Amino acid sequence: MWMSIIEIPEEYLPAPEELPGDLEMLATGIEEVWPDHGVKVAIILAQLFHGVPIYLRNVDHLIRRMRDDAIRAEYDHGASVRELAVKNKLSTRQIQNILAQAPSQEELKKKQMNLF
Repeated sequence: MWMSIIEIPEEYLPAPEELPGDLEMLATGIEEVWPDHGVKVAIILAQLFHGVPIYLRNVDHLIRRMRDDAIRAEYDHGASVRELAVKNKLSTRQIQNILAQAPSQEELKKKQMNLF
């Protein structure tokens, strides 16, 4: 399935709206966060997966874990539950639930001393 990637020179790269099917949406999304790279990355992915249908999973759990770690850290530094609720657009009950959960492994590593 893996093949060598053919680098397409800039002058041959199409505009995102000229790409077929889902590649246009992919290129446009990449352009929003990484300007001037969307078309190139979309074409590389198209070459790598060569027509294979792929499903891109939701990454909300990763974003939520970062948010929850940040909420716990701010709480540890004196922020109130109410302040955190307003800042994160959550209810005070949701903030309390987050604070009651065990911290992630990344957060624990930051807090624990290295013994060796």
